[in-house]
Amino acid sequence: MCKYLLILGLFVTHFSFSQENFTIKDVDTPPLFSECDEKKDSKDCFIEQLNMEVSKKMNIMKLLNEKYKKAYAQFLISETGEIQDIRIRSKSEMIKAELFKALEVLQFKFPAKIDDQPVAILYTLPFRFQQIERRSVPKTLGYPFQEPPIRN
Repeated sequence: MCKYLLILGLFVTHFSFSQENFTIKDVDTPPLFSECDEKKDSKDCFIEQLNMEVSKKMNIMKLLNEKYKKAYAQFLISETGEIQDIRIRSKSEMIKAELFKALEVLQFKFPAKIDDQPVAILYTLPFRFQQIERRSVPKTLGYPFQEPPIRN
């Protein structure tokens, strides 16, 4: 009898204290930093805004010499738009630290909503740092690039 009460007690406390976490696919309106252009899909706008804000907050110069350039950050965006429970997976400790610093200061102005009610969502942000090589432009070429004159 005592065994059944213990199991029942654990079952009841699990369901009474657990919150349902939604994903970006489940919500009607995703969390946003600012209003979106009505022509854009709101979920695409969310991803674009999040990538832009994270890249603004990171010190990219610190990451130039890192061997591993990938990370996955999973976090909860609360009903108030705060980012909580940040977990980052990466082989690079420097990328982990920079990504954590960038995410912990972000605050969404508009939280995610289902039926016009704010909800918390769980989101995974893939991060891939890629260095782009700049090609030098010969001084003979103008801008926009013009073909050099052909000499006979």
